[in-house]
Amino acid sequence: MDFDLSDEQRMLDDGARRFIAQRYDLTARRRSVESVGGFSRDIWKTFAQLGWLDVNQPVDLMVMMERLGHGLVVEPYLANVALAGGLLERTGDPAMLLPRLGAGEVQLAAAIAEPQARFDLHDIVTQAKPTSDGWLLSGAKTLVLNAPNADWLVVVARTSGALRDASGLSLFLVPAKAAGVEIRPIRTQDDFPAGDVRLTDVVVGKGALLGARDEALPTLQRVVDGAMMADAAYALGCMDYLVAATADYLKTRKQFGKPLATFQVLQHRLVQMHAALEEARSLVIGGTLALDDEDAAERLAAVSSAKVQVNQAARLIGQEAIQMHGGIGMTDALIVGNYYKRLLSVSTLFGDTDHHLGRLADKIAA
Repeated sequence: MDFDLSDEQRMLDDGARRFIAQRYDLTARRRSVESVGGFSRDIWKTFAQLGWLDVNQPVDLMVMMERLGHGLVVEPYLANVALAGGLLERTGDPAMLLPRLGAGEVQLAAAIAEPQARFDLHDIVTQAKPTSDGWLLSGAKTLVLNAPNADWLVVVARTSGALRDASGLSLFLVPAKAAGVEIRPIRTQDDFPAGDVRLTDVVVGKGALLGARDEALPTLQRVVDGAMMADAAYALGCMDYLVAATADYLKTRKQFGKPLATFQVLQHRLVQMHAALEEARSLVIGGTLALDDEDAAERLAAVSSAKVQVNQAARLIGQEAIQMHGGIGMTDALIVGNYYKRLLSVSTLFGDTDHHLGRLADKIAA
């Protein structure tokens, strides 16, 4: 694929690369994870000062997320910028939260997934009933990224139709501390803050409705597709780190008086890791460029193909990195195991391999 970054995108990439190299080592990451909320407020403020919280174009997000993945950054960039910020970007942002997000003044979360839904965005039980003054929301959301830190929630709720109907979904902006909102904090296996959210007769005004009533699914799908490619780019950064770290380890670790890198079987395995990474990179670039395609079917094919390739590459590269580092790869002495846990999470977030293969099969059969 003929693809080159613009001068501005190269500057973004270089700036993020330098930040990761200078400010985000294993010790800094551990401090972030152990901080209140599971991330560093100082680092988040730096993101705002550098203008990184205003990034909203697909390729720019891809560039930024790959660098964050290389550093295994835990700050809630995906939840704020790609997901909740993406939804506000496409629905008009009536509360003018995006400038405050860009300044690092507010935290956002998108409450989408439900316990019964697995990966289907239209499988929504949460109800929003109209009242004389606004809306009454009730329901439950699961694995809401950044929920414990959020000042505002973007909530998907059903305003008409039956369960799993494609029509009848709407988006609402809900204060996280509104009466009836309960957030149970959880920590994902890869150390990211998340939460389960319960809404019990939550009252919001008429202005809380984002976009057109009953017509949220196309917007939701586009934003989730964009977040999926952003998360895939984060996975590229993780895999790139693991390939490089494994190559360096094989050069320094010796067996029978020779560096492991001189053993042909390990050379072949390292080549397989590199090939899987580059195949995934090519499809992620294609999927990211397809996000602006108005043809929903073509966009679906591109992003699902990329997701399948990333999921498969993540498992291969993660497993090989652990095995070739030996027992030390699973200890806290190295960060390799943390990268693998993150890749395992990426492989299920926004749909596992079987889900996306099913989407591709449905497209072919249509």
